[in-house]
Order: sequence, then structure tokens, then C-alpha cells
Amino acid sequence: IVDNNAGTTLDSVETLIKYHEKTYKFIDTAGLRLKLKKESLDKLASYLTLFSIERCDIALLVIDSSQGVTTQDLRIASILERKHKGIIVLFNKWDLVEKDSEKVFKDLKNRLSFINFVPFLKVSAKESKNIDKIFKYVSIVEEYYNKRVSTYNLNEAFRFLSAKHHAVSVNSKPIKIKFINQVDIKPPTFVIFTNVKKVPKNYEHFVKNQLYSIFKFTGCPLKLIFK
Repeated sequence: IVDNNAGTTLDSVETLIKYHEKTYKFIDTAGLRLKLKKESLDKLASYLTLFSIERCDIALLVIDSSQGVTTQDLRIASILERKHKGIIVLFNKWDLVEKDSEKVFKDLKNRLSFINFVPFLKVSAKESKNIDKIFKYVSIVEEYYNKRVSTYNLNEAFRFLSAKHHAVSVNSKPIKIKFINQVDIKPPTFVIFTNVKKVPKNYEHFVKNQLYSIFKFTGCPLKLIFK
């Protein structure tokens, strides 16, 4: 059941799609509602959507370009990042954006600046604009979601950075990375040994940004474990 009105879709519908000899399972979900009545179909739909998020490797976050990035879109993006799911943002209904399209695109991306490591794609389901590019980006994010970086390359990169950048301090004690190792994929997970018991958030952001800058990991929220 589909309609232009928000909240029409309730079920999460699974579809198998074969593309270039590879089979993908797409799960089309209902949206998430901010305020739900205690007993409602919307609440059930939201539970099904959250369950689908748990199951997925990569999420295509579809945003209505004509409406802009809503509080609800920000909430879903935040959930995807927190769950460390691969993310691709699709600005749909781009055919309805008539004036200052580049400014609109920039403004939409700025609203989602906390996930600036993801691909953003302008699409129109109605006109089939850029729909074929979705698989290209799925392939890219999938590759990085499964990417492993050697321990040698990681430590060499951060040794070089330590020599170039002033260290962040905790209680006047400069934070130093003693050793960094990638321990898992899907999501890419890193264990980082430092000389302090607890690193501040700004240092965690610094390390993430450096990993994105050097090793890309396009579309992948990184999981960092500090020890």
C-alpha cells in the first residue's frame, strides 16, 4: 500500500534483487514516528523498522528533498550511526527542486553534517533519475564495510600524525596512542591503546576523522574502543 501521505506504509517488505550476478535483499520499511500512541499501528510499524535496522548491513536513508531534512530524518540517521550501519543518503523527489538546486543540496548536507562521511545522492523515483547509481554506492560502502587495514599501516599512519599534530591533553597529560589495531569488520572496529584511562569526546572525533581522511571508510560509522 503506497500513498503520498506520510504514514501509509506499515509493513517491512522484503525483496530480492539480482544485479551484476549478485543478489541483494532489500527491506522497504515504514518510517519512524516521533510521538506514538500507546497502542497504535504506527508503534508496531516503528518496531518493525527498528528490527529491520538491526538486521541490515547498509541502510538507504530516503529523504524527501521537497520537505528538507526533518527531525525524524535526523533521528533515524542518529540511530543508524549509533548502530554502526553502513549509510547512503538518498535525497528523493529531486524533480521537485526547481531553484538554487546546488544551494538546496548543500543545505541538506549541512543538516546531516554529523554523518558527513556518507555518500549523498540526488534521486527521483518518479523520473528514475540516478536510480542506477544506487548500486554503485552500495558496492562502495559494502567494500569499506568489509575493509581491513593492516596493523602496520595503522600504526605508521598515527605515528606520522603524532609527529605533525599537537596532542590533546587530559589533566595536563598529552594523550598518546601507543598501539592501534583493527579487530573486526561490519562495522570496522578498532582497539586503541593510549596512555590515559579515559579519552575525551573531542579526541575520539579526532581519531575518527583521521581514519576517514587516510583510509576513507566511505559510508561506514567506525567503532572505536579505547583502552
